[in-house]
This record gives sequence, C-alpha cells and structure tokens, in this order.
Amino acid sequence: MLLATSAVVLLLCSTAEAASRATYLPCSTSNGARGLVPKQKPSSCLTLDPTASLAGSVDLVKLRWRHWGATTATATAMSLSFHLPRERVPMTVSASRWEYDSAGHRYYSHLRVRSRYGTGDLWLAPGSVYPEYRLIFRDGVRTYLGESALAVVRVSNNTQCNFGSPGVWRCTTTAEAPDGCSYDMKGHFDREYDLTIDTATPSADNTLDCGPPVRQP
Repeated sequence: MLLATSAVVLLLCSTAEAASRATYLPCSTSNGARGLVPKQKPSSCLTLDPTASLAGSVDLVKLRWRHWGATTATATAMSLSFHLPRERVPMTVSASRWEYDSAGHRYYSHLRVRSRYGTGDLWLAPGSVYPEYRLIFRDGVRTYLGESALAVVRVSNNTQCNFGSPGVWRCTTTAEAPDGCSYDMKGHFDREYDLTIDTATPSADNTLDCGPPVRQP
C-alpha cells in the first residue's frame, strides 16, 4: 500500500511539474517576414512565415485558452481572413505535440483549428530553424548535382521548406546542373535532422533533352 501510494504521489508530482513548465506556441510577430517565434499563452497568433502560403496559415485573435501547458491545450478564438474586408470567423483551437527548439523552449508543434468551414491542421516550428535548413538543403542539392562543380550549380531563390511534423520536414526547389539542364528537386530532413534528396526530375520548361541526373558519389 505504501509503495502504491508513493508511486501515485510521484506520478502526480511529475505531471504537475510537466504542466507547470513554460510552454510556447510559435507565432509571427508581424507579417511573417521574420518567421515564427515562441510566444507563451498568446492572445493572438499569426502562423504565416516566409515558407508558408496564405491557404496554410491562420490569423487568430481573442484566443482564450484552457489547460495551457498540458499535453493538449484548447481555446476559442476569432480567425481573421486574408482578404479585404477581413472577416471574423469563430473557431475552436487545440494545440498539442510538444517539441523543443534549439534554445530549450518547449512548444506546441501541432495546431488544429475548426470553424463552420471545416477543420485544418498546421505543423509549426520556431522560425530560427528556417534559414539554416534552407541553406543546408540548397547545399545538398548542389552536392547531388555535382560536388566538383558547386559554383556553377544554380539553385532557385524560391526554395521552399515545409517545417511540419519532425521527421517529415520537406523542401523543394529548382536547380540548374553544369550541363544546363534544370531539375525539380525534393528532399526531406529526418528526426536526426539529416538531409535526403528524394527526387530529381527534369523541369517541364527544359529546352534541352534532359534525362534524370546521375547522382554524385
């Protein structure tokens, strides 16, 4: 009985400690140009960042949270549309899936929003990871197309990375190889943040007869 009581006390203490730890939600500070930064129990949250589309983002105001810091937090909110005039749509929100950023902040990485228009899922990560991993992906593309000719492999400036659920961070770009052929490239980062180039297919607008590139050793 004593051992069982002690176990229950330890479980309750560990649960209370986990719930009391500072927990954040990645939100933009303005128009998304600076990426997402961790905000604690925000009353408003814009999820637009440099790699996201308007269709895959929400602009939430009047957030009223319950169970903040627990495994799942819920809220009611108003969502502002991305057109003028800005319509206010009532929403319910749930935040879940704890992750940790490079600074040790614990944050909710998954946001589910519901309104009369339907349900949407957003995967979020603090914006500090974006520039670094976009550059790693661009360098990985160059290496794939010719490590000995890095300087002449041109990678498009519209490189996009979708930093969603850890383990399925996906990036896309268009790159021009030394022979002048352009390729649409896709890759992903795994849970160890190692990059794999998944596909390299000739771009549709090639004027040359371009077959699949030979992967470099």
